[in-house]
Amino acid sequence: MRITEKRDLKIAYDTINLYKEASNRFPEKKEIIKAHIDDLKKDIRKYYKEQRTMTLVKDYGIDGYIELVALPSFIKTKEEADMYFEENNALRISPSIYDCTGRAFTGWFKTFLRRGRYMAYHSVCFDV
Repeated sequence: MRITEKRDLKIAYDTINLYKEASNRFPEKKEIIKAHIDDLKKDIRKYYKEQRTMTLVKDYGIDGYIELVALPSFIKTKEEADMYFEENNALRISPSIYDCTGRAFTGWFKTFLRRGRYMAYHSVCFDV
């Protein structure tokens, strides 16, 4: 499970609690359930470990915001920066049967070099 926001984090914690209850009900499946719990805990630790150095540039309220994100220092080219942002920072929205889900998604992003480090402007919009 990829955890990118607080909602995902809450779902991960709730899932761990459900797995623990299932582990008590089905002792014969304890090892399989423990493996799933361990994977979720790794994802939670990774979420907390990520140093997401972000600065709010412009707040549009319910319409979204623009943030400035510092990308890792190991990125050396613009193509690497674009690819890294797409894979790690871009917020994708999944299709829903409902009109307005309120979920955040990436409207656009622009990577650039500033003082020897790649940065990105990231426009976050809300599905409202």
